[in-house]
Amino acid sequence: MSQKERSQLLRKIPKVDELLATQEVKELLTIHPSEVVREGIRNGLERLRQHILSAEKTEDITEETFVLSRLLPLFKEEITKQVSPPEEGNQRHRRGDPHQSGALPPQ
Repeated sequence: MSQKERSQLLRKIPKVDELLATQEVKELLTIHPSEVVREGIRNGLERLRQHILSAEKTEDITEETFVLSRLLPLFKEEITKQVSPPEEGNQRHRRGDPHQSGALPPQ
């Protein structure tokens, strides 16, 4: 994938403030503190960025990649990491590296 194609895809990543204005994320804000939700979104978007940067082909990333219904499970996973104690034997940090959990949810 060319640098130009990568840049075009990276520009499609939604902004945190835009996501916070959606009904789905507002519902998360009724359950979790604002900073936890923001951090979960930031970490999820960072995982998406890394996915784009590591993709070998443009075809690996579709328009659906950027749809909120696809991103929401990623955000929820990141939020859960912050509010849940680490599992026994799991060395992941609650607010650690957003890349540690692995790949993005399947499309």
